[in-house]
Amino acid sequence: MASSSFQRNKHSPSSVICFFKIVLRQSLEDGNLKFPKEFSMKYGDGVPNPVYLKPPDGTAWKIDWSEYDGAIQFENGWKEFASYYSLDHGHMMWFEYNKTSKTL
Repeated sequence: MASSSFQRNKHSPSSVICFFKIVLRQSLEDGNLKFPKEFSMKYGDGVPNPVYLKPPDGTAWKIDWSEYDGAIQFENGWKEFASYYSLDHGHMMWFEYNKTSKTL
């Protein structure tokens, strides 16, 4: 089973790019989160570094990323984000990326 998938939301007027990521134990232990390669290759050049995650509670979390093996990988800030929200192995995260935005 894939741990991620992404698609363009054709029903949204702003053409938001959406994908989900299932959090794996290794990601929590290593303190990083790797994005789907397909997303990274197609949109990676436009993703600002750092990104700011904006969960439904209205906060904003600064996350630095790097490219690893052709994919965007969250690093600094990811471990703190995951800990604060008590993310665990198997939890699913939903991401929406608007290319005109400075946030993910």
